[in-house]
Amino acid sequence: MNLPTQHQIAVAGSAIAISATSVISTLGFVHLLNPADADNATAAISQIGDGFAKMMAGAGTLITIGTSVYMTVKSSPLASLFRASKTIAADPRLTEQVKVASLANKAPLVVLTDKLPEVASVSTTRTEAGSALANAVPSSTVQTVGSPITMTKVS
Repeated sequence: MNLPTQHQIAVAGSAIAISATSVISTLGFVHLLNPADADNATAAISQIGDGFAKMMAGAGTLITIGTSVYMTVKSSPLASLFRASKTIAADPRLTEQVKVASLANKAPLVVLTDKLPEVASVSTTRTEAGSALANAVPSSTVQTVGSPITMTKVS
């Protein structure tokens, strides 16, 4: 759904005001309204049209602000991390790509994993090539999600 523009609101308000004014003028012409009542009714219709236009402009501004806040929250790094993690964990091809990624690319994930309260620690060992390997040691609160993951407990 597209929201109306400010110009479209102004045009619609003008059309409604003109129609109402025409009805009031016709009622005044056939003497169902006296001239003073017709003038008052015309002024009231004009005020209603102006108020409606201001209300719609304010609502449009609030909707824009709300949408911006929503998109900021949805695009935050943390929200992106959780969405990407779910996607990668569900797709074996992506999981394989993670496995063959460079150690430098994996290191921030190890650091982040180590900071999770559900992980007691992430131990690292050096390989002969000088690279570090990590084994996550689960805490007692860890529950299996999806397929079980085999982990080596460090003594």
